[in-house]
Amino acid sequence: MGKNMLRLLSLFTLGFLALFLMTAYWQVIRAPELAVHPRNPRLLAREREFARGGIYDRFGEALTDSRPFEGGYKRVYRGGVSLVQTVGYSHPRFGQSGLELAFNGELAGLKPEDQIFQWLGGLGGRPREGNSLITTIDLRLQRAAESALGPRRGAVVALDPSTGQILVAASRPGFDPNRLDEDWEELRAHSESPLLNRATQGLYPPGSAFKVFTLAAALEKGAVRWEQSIEDRGSLQIGDYVLGNPGGRAYGSLSLVDALAVSSNVVFGQIGLALGWEGFHQMARDWLLDRPVPLEIPTKGGHLPGPRGKGELVQLAIGQGELLVTPLHMAMLAATIANGGVTMRPYLVMEVRRPNGTIKARTQPQVLARPLGPVHANRVAQAMQAVVEKGTGGGAALPGITVAGKTGTAQNPHGEAHSWFIGFAPLINPQVAVAVVVEGGGAGGLVAAPIAQAVLGAALGLDESSFHGT
Repeated sequence: MGKNMLRLLSLFTLGFLALFLMTAYWQVIRAPELAVHPRNPRLLAREREFARGGIYDRFGEALTDSRPFEGGYKRVYRGGVSLVQTVGYSHPRFGQSGLELAFNGELAGLKPEDQIFQWLGGLGGRPREGNSLITTIDLRLQRAAESALGPRRGAVVALDPSTGQILVAASRPGFDPNRLDEDWEELRAHSESPLLNRATQGLYPPGSAFKVFTLAAALEKGAVRWEQSIEDRGSLQIGDYVLGNPGGRAYGSLSLVDALAVSSNVVFGQIGLALGWEGFHQMARDWLLDRPVPLEIPTKGGHLPGPRGKGELVQLAIGQGELLVTPLHMAMLAATIANGGVTMRPYLVMEVRRPNGTIKARTQPQVLARPLGPVHANRVAQAMQAVVEKGTGGGAALPGITVAGKTGTAQNPHGEAHSWFIGFAPLINPQVAVAVVVEGGGAGGLVAAPIAQAVLGAALGLDESSFHGT
C-alpha cells in the first residue's frame, strides 16, 4: 500500500511540475511573442482603443498613421502606391504585413517596457498610443522613382552606399491599403501579384548588369589582370554551345574597361571561364548573393545554379541561364562598388520613437561583408563610368556629375526581355546607389537607365528639366 501511495505521489508531483513548466513557458518565455502576435485577440481589442504609432519618412512626412474613427482608431495609409508593400498594412481581418508586421509590438505599444509608459500617460490624461517609426525612406526620391517607373511592372531600390540606408523601395504594381475590405480577394487572385514586394522578393535574371559582379570577382580572385586585353571575335564556341554578341558583332581586342562599356558577351564569357565554377560560387557567397538579405521585412535569396558544364558557366558570367537575383541584391552590388568594396547592412528604420517624441531605439550602420578590395572596387567603378560616358548606359548620364553604371537586357522565357540598370553617383564620394528592373521592358539602356537617371538626379538635387534627355 505504501509503494502505491508513493507512486501516486510521484505521478502527482511530476504532473504538477509539467503543468508548472508549461505555464511558465507560455506565460514567461513565450509571453512577449504572443503579446504581439497578429492573431492575438487582445491586439485587435487594443487597435480599437489605442492609437497605433505612425510610420514616417526620414524627414517626418507620414507614410501611415491612425485617425479617430467611430469611437476608436482607423489606420490610414498616406504613402505612394509603390511603397505599400514595404510599409505594409494593419487590418483587423487580414492582419499585418511589411513594417507594420515587423514592428507590430512597437507600433501597437505591446512591448512590456511600453506598458508602464502608457499607464503613466493615462494617469496624466494623455491618449494612450504606440511608438512611431522614422524610416530611412526619402519620400521625395520615392515619388521620383514612382513617377519614372510609371504603370510598368518592376522595382527601384536606392541605397546610401556608406550607411546601407534604403532611400527608395519602389514596387509596381501596388495596391490601396485603405481599400483592403473591398479589394482583398481580387488582390490575392490578381495575375500581376500586387501583394508581392518586387524590390525585396522579386527574382529576376540580371542579364548584363551582372557583368559588374563577374568583373569584380575575376579581379579579386586574380583570374584576370587589369592591364590585359581580351579578343572578341564575335562568338565563343564551347562544345555544342555558341555564345555570341547581339547581331554577331566582333569588337576585336578589348580592354576590360571597353569590354564592360560595350557589354561584350564574348569577353565576359572568357572571363567567366577563367574564374571557374568554384571561383564564381565562392565570390557569390562573399557578396551574399545566395541568401536572403538581412532586413526588417521579408527578402528572398538569389538562385545560383550548381556546377555544370562550361556552356552554363559562360551564361552565368553574363547574367543569364538559371541565375536569379532580387533588385535589392543588385542595388547592394552597386553600393558595394561605390563604397570601396565594403557592403553595409541595409536597413529601413532609423529610429523608434515614444509617443512623447523621445528616442527609444536608433539603428547604427553596420558592415555586412568585405567582398572586394578598394583597389579593385575603384577599377570596376572606372569601367562603370565608361559604360555611362561612352557605352550602353548613356541614358543615365547627368550634367556636371560623373555617373557609374551598367545596363542589362535579360532574356525572359515568358516574354519580352527584362530591362535593368544598376549604378551610383557621383563617382567620387558616392551619395546614392540604385538598381532598376522593368519586367518585359526591353533594352536596359533605353528603359531602365532613364529611370535611374531620374532617381539619381533627384537624390543629387538636380532639377529634372536640367537632365531630361541628357
